[in-house]
Amino acid sequence: MKPNHSIHDDVAYQFFYRQKWPDGFLCPSCGHRQAYTIHSRVRSLPLYQCKLCRHQTTLTAGTILEGSRTSLFKWRKAIELVSTKASVNAVQLAALIHVTYKTSWKILNKIRHAISDLDNERRMAGYVTGGVVFYGRPPYVYFRTKREHPLWVSCAQERQVRRDHSFEDNCGLYVKIKCLTDKDLDGQKLTYSGEKKLFEEHLESHALGSTLNRVEFRRDPFLHPIYCEAKNWINDTFKGIGRTYQQHYWDEYCFRLNYMHSDTPLIHILTSICMKNISYFILNAHVSS
Repeated sequence: MKPNHSIHDDVAYQFFYRQKWPDGFLCPSCGHRQAYTIHSRVRSLPLYQCKLCRHQTTLTAGTILEGSRTSLFKWRKAIELVSTKASVNAVQLAALIHVTYKTSWKILNKIRHAISDLDNERRMAGYVTGGVVFYGRPPYVYFRTKREHPLWVSCAQERQVRRDHSFEDNCGLYVKIKCLTDKDLDGQKLTYSGEKKLFEEHLESHALGSTLNRVEFRRDPFLHPIYCEAKNWINDTFKGIGRTYQQHYWDEYCFRLNYMHSDTPLIHILTSICMKNISYFILNAHVSS
């Protein structure tokens, strides 16, 4: 790091380095472990040149931090705040890390995109139950209005599968909340094609999926409270959200819920995702039992 960098930036640099390369530098081109470190007055971050293939890279190359002029210390603070149960909105983050609203919104948007990318790659196994709800429905109204957003709220009681396709002991729960389109619904119910699409996109081939009707969903002791808590968090923190970016907020809530009891601290899991070190994340983050 440059001599004029603060101690906070140096600490943040080492933190991000450990999350991206926990076993030391790894060339993204050839996988070699050794590199020359090149410091420059022009660059704020050191350049690493692989000793084998001469490929040059930096700590932030290929990550959501690439090209950002915001300091690493402020990025780390943003990731830390998103890792907390209350999370943070763009107005709050701008005040806390002393950046503009536009910058804080971009930072949070990139973090949420990284979370959504991971969740889309993660398929649920075991016994999966889900149901349809409508976010934004006024109280005591039982018919659909134009301002409502249909959602599929689901939970997997994941179990290891034996060769005879029976299930062993429960090894954890995994929750997804996904936005639906009008094509997925017939009135207030999932169509056959809508259910099939959800199962194909989010369930493992051996998973057993079922859809609850409206009454069953409201009586479910797990799914309905999860949706209510997620809805309250979104309304309290962001004062409601529109359709364009809504999916990322549901994914953020589910991410904390799914990994809050992991052996690995949540900030380390989220940082590993943001640094695109997915293989390390998968090996070290365990869904709670």
